[in-house]
Amino acid sequence: MKRYPRILYFIKGVLPSAEAQEIAETLGSNVAFRNANFVPTSGAPERCDGVAGDVPELYNKFPSAKEALKKFEDERKASIEKAKEGKAKREEQKAQAEADAAKKAEEQAKADAAKAQAAEAKKEQAKPAPAPAKGADWKPNA
Repeated sequence: MKRYPRILYFIKGVLPSAEAQEIAETLGSNVAFRNANFVPTSGAPERCDGVAGDVPELYNKFPSAKEALKKFEDERKASIEKAKEGKAKREEQKAQAEADAAKKAEEQAKADAAKAQAAEAKKEQAKPAPAPAKGADWKPNA
């Protein structure tokens, strides 16, 4: 998941007003105050995801704090939805694999039973016929 967006809140002065602090609290936990009076007019700007307050000209290319937060929330929702879809797909694949395994086991059991039945029939055929009883035909002194 993407990190929470870093917001630079520009103020004119050293300390933010109570109103600026309240607004910053609504923007999330990753808000940093910067004194707009000390921002250079050229050079590399500080890295951030969005800006708010008295934004200096150097930072005009960055999205507003609200845009950055909306983008973050949209990406987070998409990530959660993608994770749910992946989980559902994995569960479906697992159920299909279990069904395939059960079907294969059933087929194997039928094949084993047929094989055992054929072996039993073969044993029955291989048994010699019983010899006739000699006791009834035998006559002593005959």
